[in-house]
Amino acid sequence: MTDQQQAVINDPWESSENPVFRSGEYWGQIAIDAWYCVLAKGTGKVPFDAQAHKIEDRRTSIEMQLHPLPEQNISFEVARSTIAESKDWASITLPSIKQFGLSLREMNNRWVKLGFKPTGRKYTNSQGEEKENTAFEFLKVFNSEAECRTDYSGNSSGDAQPTATEATANGDDKKRATALAFLKVVVKQAADASGHDLDAIRDSVSKRIAQYPNVAEFFTVDSPETVELIAETLK
Repeated sequence: MTDQQQAVINDPWESSENPVFRSGEYWGQIAIDAWYCVLAKGTGKVPFDAQAHKIEDRRTSIEMQLHPLPEQNISFEVARSTIAESKDWASITLPSIKQFGLSLREMNNRWVKLGFKPTGRKYTNSQGEEKENTAFEFLKVFNSEAECRTDYSGNSSGDAQPTATEATANGDDKKRATALAFLKVVVKQAADASGHDLDAIRDSVSKRIAQYPNVAEFFTVDSPETVELIAETLK
């Protein structure tokens, strides 16, 4: 049954037998990190330690977070944490990256449009509600923030957009806010991968910041914001 046919159904009983999953679509800059881990019972993912873990237990953790365009007014986190050795990654997310001729490393820090694709599995959340499990699916890759914003504007169904004057006036503030959002991810990932050792975290954060020009434009490992974020991870 097509979406068009579904739209004209006026019988909830029939609609119940012909559901159509409609996932949200989001535009923004994607931050990706990959690190080796093991799946510890009762804990989840912990950094892989060659001295303490068996190589056959090693897995590849992939952390992805989208920093949406500000005009989408998204207040929730658009993120996914997955394992490369999983069916969801191999059958949904990775092919959606490969279709653009890009590696995972090359996709990092790109401006993209993405959605959530059902995996076919369900889970029960903390409220006891049954939910459908989804995975990231990359739909478009853009050459710049401006190109990404243009595509969003053409798909926003008439939603109000900032004027050129407003966008210029608030440009630096928005760029800094986006950079700070990236910085939070950078620090968290560094802490998770460094065993919460201060020196190791600082070294990792410094190297990671250098990989993100949009973050390096506003922050260093010694910036007050960075220092505060690192301190939070050590509490």
